[in-house]
Amino acid sequence: MLENKKIALANQRRIAGFPAGVTANVNLTDQNLASTNSIFVAASNASARSKAVADYVCDGTADEVEIQAAINALPASGGTVSLAAGTYSKSNAAGISLVSNMIFNMSKGASIVLAANPGDDPIILSGLSITNVAIKGGILDGNKTAQTTIVGVAAMGISLIGVTNSYIQNVTVKNVGTSVA
Repeated sequence: MLENKKIALANQRRIAGFPAGVTANVNLTDQNLASTNSIFVAASNASARSKAVADYVCDGTADEVEIQAAINALPASGGTVSLAAGTYSKSNAAGISLVSNMIFNMSKGASIVLAANPGDDPIILSGLSITNVAIKGGILDGNKTAQTTIVGVAAMGISLIGVTNSYIQNVTVKNVGTSVA
C-alpha cells in the first residue's frame, strides 16, 4: 500500500488508452480510500485456491457481468474490488463502470481482454462524475487485431470523465487505438 504518499498521475501528461487531450492532476492516497469492504473476484482460469475464497467467480465469457456485480455490491462508503491473477473476457462496448470511493485492484498476472467485435468504440474501464478512485495493477488489453467490425476507435483502455481525486498505478494498457475499419 502507498500509505501517506501523494501520487501524481503523469504530471498532466497524456496516458496510453486515454483520448487525446485527457490529462490528470491527482493528489490521492490509498489511505483516503481505505475501507474494510473488500470483494474478491476470480477468473475462470484462476487457481483453485483463488476460486475457493472468491466472492465472485467468472466463467470466461462476458466476465464484465461478474466484475460489475462486485463493484455494484460495494456500499456507498466504498471499498476495494480485487481481481485474482487470470484472464477476464470483456464482451460488450460499455466500460466496466467504476464508482466513487473505490480501489479497483488487479493482481499481478490479471488481465482484462476485450473480446472480438464487442460493438463500436468499446471501453474496458470507465468512470463518469465520480470521486476518490484508484485503479491499480494488471493489464487492460484492447485486443486490437481481433477487432474487425468496429468503426472509430478500436478500443479504449480507460475513460474517466468528470472524475476527481483519482489515480492510476502500474496498469498496462495495450492493443488500443484507432481501427482501420
